[in-house]
Amino acid sequence: GEGIVLGVRLELEEEGRSTAAVLLLDGPSAPRIEEAQTRLKLVANAPSINQISAERIRDELVRIFLSPNRVRGWDLLDASGLMQAFLPELDAVSHRPYHTGFFFGPAEQSYEGAEYLQTHDWVATVLSCEPTEKGTARVDISQRNRFFEGDELEVLSPGFPVRRVQVRNLSTAFGQLCEVANRACEKYSFESSIPLLPHDLLRRKREDIAIKG
Repeated sequence: GEGIVLGVRLELEEEGRSTAAVLLLDGPSAPRIEEAQTRLKLVANAPSINQISAERIRDELVRIFLSPNRVRGWDLLDASGLMQAFLPELDAVSHRPYHTGFFFGPAEQSYEGAEYLQTHDWVATVLSCEPTEKGTARVDISQRNRFFEGDELEVLSPGFPVRRVQVRNLSTAFGQLCEVANRACEKYSFESSIPLLPHDLLRRKREDIAIKG
């Protein structure tokens, strides 16, 4: 059968070239995690999976969870540290406490509480972005939730890993500097160290992750 793999960017020095360590869940076409060197490199470099685009991670996870060996795949993801590297993304969106359902057999549910949980708020959508003479970028956004001058925002952009920008020189649509973007759906702009793309989503980490249901 075809090998089902989840890649992590790392350098395999013994091969003298950049490649990817893999988890093999089905088939003989890739190195096995049981090989000591591969396993050690995979564990050490697990956090670097966040350098890979969310779309690639999603596609590989779907293949793993549809595999006949999906329980073994889940165990390997956990043992390698890969689970801890990408699992926080599931906590970023609004949800009730997760449970395994029928994944491992008889259904199990979580009855920890009725609150919705999320670690991040969607605060804005990028409308446009133009370079400045200072080598930075001026980003025009449509506000969705409150954020402040100096906040660190995370950027969700197709084909990119999660990136971070700090809000500098926040201003209203009329060019007036302000300390807070607090009017829903109004236009604001700020200076960014990296260029952004129209329709990029900007999110901000919450201090309180619980939302009353």
